[in-house]
Amino acid sequence: MERAGIRISPSPTAHLFVSVAAVEALDGLLCGFAVSVGLQQIVRLARDPDITTFGPTWHKAGLGIAGTSSLPEFPQHMLTALVDHFIAAYRVQNTEPSPDIR
Repeated sequence: MERAGIRISPSPTAHLFVSVAAVEALDGLLCGFAVSVGLQQIVRLARDPDITTFGPTWHKAGLGIAGTSSLPEFPQHMLTALVDHFIAAYRVQNTEPSPDIR
């Protein structure tokens, strides 16, 4: 994130969650995987603005199947693509200096 110009802070107002999960290889040949990237930011409840929590404001995910000889290459490519999508979307919405993300 820092290379993309998005500040990282120890007391953030947003969290970027990244998840990579795989299932056991079928007959030692194929393996399924899921990759997810999501941003959660501080939000206020409409019914009571004094209540704040973190809520999802952006999310992308993908599923794939790869041969065991190709792991972790394919999930890594998918993760890179999803993070690139996040950075592009973030830049469109944040032309001012970035809020802190953890």
